[in-house]
Amino acid sequence: MAKLTDDEIRARLDAEIRQSVGYNSGELSSQREKALNYYHGEPFGNELEGRSSYVSRDVADTIEWIMPSLMRIFTGGDDIVRFEPQGPEDEKAAKQATDYINYVFQRQNDGFLTLYTWFKDALLSKNGFVKVYWEKYSESKTETYESLTDDEFVQIVQDPSVEVLEHTEESVMGGMVPMTTHSVKIRKKKDFGKCCVVPVPPEEVLVNRYPTYPLHSNRFIAHRRRITLSELKEMGYEDVEDITSYEDDDNNIERVARYAFDETDQMGEETPSDPSMKYVWLAECYMKLDVDGDGVAELRKITMAGNKILDNEECESCPFVTITPIILPHKLFGMSVADLIMDLQLLKSTVFRQILDNMYLANNGRYMALDGMVNIDDLLTSRPGGIVRVKTFDAVKPMQPPLLGAPAFNLLEYIDTIKENRTGITRYNQGIDSESLNKTATGINQIMSAAQQRTELIARVFAETGVKDLFYAILECVQKHQDKAQFVRLNGQWVPMDPREWQTKFDMAVAVGLGTGSKESVIAALGQTIQLQMAALQGGLPIATPENLYHSGMELLKAQSIKGGELFFTHPSQIPQHGGPNPEMVKIQAKAQADEHKLQLKAHDMEIKSQMREKEFQVSTRMEAARLQQEAEKAKIEALMEAERMKMEAMIEREKAQAMMQLEKEKAAIQAMLQAEKQGQEKEAQDRDREMQSEHMNADRLERVITAFQQSVEKMQPQSKKFTAKKNANGVFEGEVTSG
Repeated sequence: MAKLTDDEIRARLDAEIRQSVGYNSGELSSQREKALNYYHGEPFGNELEGRSSYVSRDVADTIEWIMPSLMRIFTGGDDIVRFEPQGPEDEKAAKQATDYINYVFQRQNDGFLTLYTWFKDALLSKNGFVKVYWEKYSESKTETYESLTDDEFVQIVQDPSVEVLEHTEESVMGGMVPMTTHSVKIRKKKDFGKCCVVPVPPEEVLVNRYPTYPLHSNRFIAHRRRITLSELKEMGYEDVEDITSYEDDDNNIERVARYAFDETDQMGEETPSDPSMKYVWLAECYMKLDVDGDGVAELRKITMAGNKILDNEECESCPFVTITPIILPHKLFGMSVADLIMDLQLLKSTVFRQILDNMYLANNGRYMALDGMVNIDDLLTSRPGGIVRVKTFDAVKPMQPPLLGAPAFNLLEYIDTIKENRTGITRYNQGIDSESLNKTATGINQIMSAAQQRTELIARVFAETGVKDLFYAILECVQKHQDKAQFVRLNGQWVPMDPREWQTKFDMAVAVGLGTGSKESVIAALGQTIQLQMAALQGGLPIATPENLYHSGMELLKAQSIKGGELFFTHPSQIPQHGGPNPEMVKIQAKAQADEHKLQLKAHDMEIKSQMREKEFQVSTRMEAARLQQEAEKAKIEALMEAERMKMEAMIEREKAQAMMQLEKEKAAIQAMLQAEKQGQEKEAQDRDREMQSEHMNADRLERVITAFQQSVEKMQPQSKKFTAKKNANGVFEGEVTSG
């Protein structure tokens, strides 16, 4: 199979987003919009002009009465969760994980507000979502130092996180020896990271069709939200100016319903003048996709802004956690409390409207009037003490509507009973029953305990499905990303926490504490326990120790919402003993002394290590200063050598140019001389050729003359004589007459 291109990936993401559950045009989104409108008490849309438009607030009342119980259950104690060790080797790690993960959630993040928003989203919109991720950020501050020595200056500026903004040097007299002081302005920049836990609006989370539980088992999950181009750049993405977004789905119906109550919705209408504040849709998608074409789909994190893919990388898990108050088996999305009572709110509002309309008609009813016997203007003007002018006594008769009375109020009572049966929120939970004083305390406690079972079941579902997964996700996040130990203040002491030393989450279990019964019953039970422990200690029964009594007292303070129990109780191991030693106390004291000795050894070891690190730092500082000085001198020498080398090269180039010029001159002279000599030789050759040609021409003429003379002689002389002519050794013709 071929690898997927960016265009193919973008097309698949677009298809998944538009057909996902929770998208703007889906049925789930419409149901959640309806729940928000019922919670806000918005009109139903069936109101008639001139009639009552009252809307009951049963959805809001029920959810707001469930929330205090849920928040008390999860945030009433010091720790929201507790990690339990699976073996002796996990004991220390489990205790540290319990302290640190609760610290991360409640101190580094706004844990209370996160739980409150998360729970209310689930009670109102079927599911609540929380995102857990690691965020990197930087902090910088400017500092100014004056009159620093060379060593102090080097020690400050050698820190990689320090940026020198301004630096001046000044020579001063240190006794009889001049010395240099430094004034410097620096900026210190440090990089930090933390685990962020943020509730996400339900309409921003999209899941593939037919989603199942758990959330991470689905093939497609996305966090889709609107952000500005400036926020994109702050997240580290570049070249985002050309991103285009889809304008047809800017107005999400759930978001509009959330903000329409107080008219603060500006989504889709705001047109910022600054281009960097332009809105685009950012979809952070976690999708199982076979990108490399090997036939196996991997979980990938693909971030897409508008029409552009910003990153595409393989990941290990999805950062979202979800809860639902009423689980529907084999489904991710359950039912909300609003789903249980929205029909009752409509029914109750309708009955109330009828009662109010009946009262309006009773106070300002209709009349029968004889035609022509009544002043109609007087009849239509309704005011206290008004006069209606008539011509006969019985010209006007009221049309008396029947009063609804008791049957209507009985119907309202019945509707409230149905609501109590569905939700478990009764008038006894709310403390508004007028006859509660006439019932026994035991009976009221039984009624409240039975009613609280529904709320406690919701709390147990939240604990086992969402809260446990949330704290596992926090544990996994800090183990994966925290690269150094962090000091946190726990129980009045600063303790180093390094999650890298812990075991994986599978070696630990999370125990979520759920309150059973009311706070008063818990306090009463702890009081009875303390009495039994004191009686056992006084009677010498070996079933309780002072340490057991100490822990019972601490738990009693927690149940009474009193923090800082160390101010009220002292651990038995820290109390000086009088008289004969108690074996148990001796063991405790011995263990405490051993632990203290270990702590002292550890502190001494840390002190020695600190001193060694300080000495190493000083040595490294001196070595670094010497190295810097050596490098400066080396650079200076290299600069001088480079200058000399450049000077020599320039001189060589000049001499070379002069030699070349001289060589060219000599070459031109030789060539001119050779040319002249060649021309002379050519002239001599030409002269010789001309002489030879002239001689040949003279010889030819002479030969012709001699021939002619010979011929004339032959004619004149007898045949016995013959004249001959020939050249001698000098090339001169000589004539000779011979006899025939």
